[in-house]
Amino acid sequence: MITFIWPITGPISRDFYYKSSIYIGGQHGAVDIPASSGTPIKVAASGLVTKTSYNDISGHYLEVAHNEGWVTNYRHMVEQASVDVGVSVSQGQIIGKVGSTGWSTGPHLHFDLWNSIKQSPEAMYKGNIWAHDPELYLGQEDEMNQADFNKMFKTAVAEYGVLAVDDAGNEVGARHTIALYLYRIRQLQTQVRRLEQGSAAYTNEQAVKAVKDKLS
Repeated sequence: MITFIWPITGPISRDFYYKSSIYIGGQHGAVDIPASSGTPIKVAASGLVTKTSYNDISGHYLEVAHNEGWVTNYRHMVEQASVDVGVSVSQGQIIGKVGSTGWSTGPHLHFDLWNSIKQSPEAMYKGNIWAHDPELYLGQEDEMNQADFNKMFKTAVAEYGVLAVDDAGNEVGARHTIALYLYRIRQLQTQVRRLEQGSAAYTNEQAVKAVKDKLS
């Protein structure tokens, strides 16, 4: 049985289940992991590089085929992948660097885990491939906590000049506040989804209400 590793480490800012009309099928179907631009990306498992390209949505990206029908995809890299199509790569090998090319609000890795056959109930069909939740196959990654979010927010303020308003609604600074706060909203929505699924770890109705109150 194939074993995967995380291509980079860090909290997930947007998970597999995030809903938006901008995605095929209305669902993210992948995970986003914020990281500093230039952070090395490791291949999740040994395999064969089948595609390395660029488009306006994915930016610089790389696709690797693995045993048992699995495919991994690494998007928004800072530049063209450091390996070529047809090259065999070993698990943990550096294949590129984190960037923010294509349709991206900041440096992060968009990581897809695909298979031609549906391997688990949560998988969603994306045209000609089944997208699977990487957290189920690579191990649970931490969700971004408030401290990490605050740090990311302060970094954005320093680097980009984040748009903010005072109590009267007057602009007091520059860009990207909305995108950053959407990360926080997404976190709370994820908590609601997990709580409502009624897993052993999340069965407290009051906890569900508390999180929903934050969203209202």
